[in-house]
Amino acid sequence: MQIDDLITRLKAEVPEFQGRVEGAAELAALVKDGRAPNRTPAAYVLPLGLVATPATTATGIHRQLYTETFGVVIVLTVANDATGAKGLPKINLLRDAVIQKLAGWQPAGAFEALSLRRAALKSMVKGTFTLQVDFTTDDYLRI
Repeated sequence: MQIDDLITRLKAEVPEFQGRVEGAAELAALVKDGRAPNRTPAAYVLPLGLVATPATTATGIHRQLYTETFGVVIVLTVANDATGAKGLPKINLLRDAVIQKLAGWQPAGAFEALSLRRAALKSMVKGTFTLQVDFTTDDYLRI
């Protein structure tokens, strides 16, 4: 599965982001500079790796099932919200919108649909909330 498929879907299906859905490189640049996005809410889609089951080989064919994990990092800045009273409900609504649009969705050419794995608030600093939602999908390697 391609990260671009997830980015395209979120841009089209979650209007609250207003097209502000990008990949890992853009998030890495923000982190490196120690800053939040200029406009929020925003989302960043990250490849989080894959885990394979033991391979089987029969008559020269290598077969292996693997699970690939993707993360969607949601960033929301809310002015004057030191306690999170305003921001937490808003970021939870964004979390729910992402889950509604990705869980059970199967991009063209994918072996299986995406499944929700977990969601967790990662940080809440000076009115900027960061929440990560992880999805998995299984695929099949045959060589």
